[in-house]
Amino acid sequence: MQLNRELQFLKPLLRIGEPVGWATAGDDDYVAKSLLCGDQTIMVMVFDRRYFSRERNGKFYTPPFGMGLVPVKVNVRIPREISVKEVRSLSSSLRRDSWNCREGNLDFAVDMIDSVQVYLIDLQSTERSS
Repeated sequence: MQLNRELQFLKPLLRIGEPVGWATAGDDDYVAKSLLCGDQTIMVMVFDRRYFSRERNGKFYTPPFGMGLVPVKVNVRIPREISVKEVRSLSSSLRRDSWNCREGNLDFAVDMIDSVQVYLIDLQSTERSS
């Protein structure tokens, strides 16, 4: 049920999202992908590679994992003329002291508790009009 609610919420963003190679994960077991959704949001999806890359006898399988919270560092390149207003998961905002955006690099840690976590970065243009 929760996945259905999340997909309904994300559907408008997924329709307009354009893949951009701005996000990277700081751990080889994880990969971060980003979509630019209009000019106000970047969607970052962090995937646990271990769920998708195990193969045995020509078939993929999900190995057993202990359920635990794993913090994974994520870096997102942000165009310099854009500022970050907020970083949030689908359920809540990340505390302002848990993310840092400096010189076009946004750094934050995601709490991986499943195979995929989705984060939204709300943007604001900082260009000055003359």
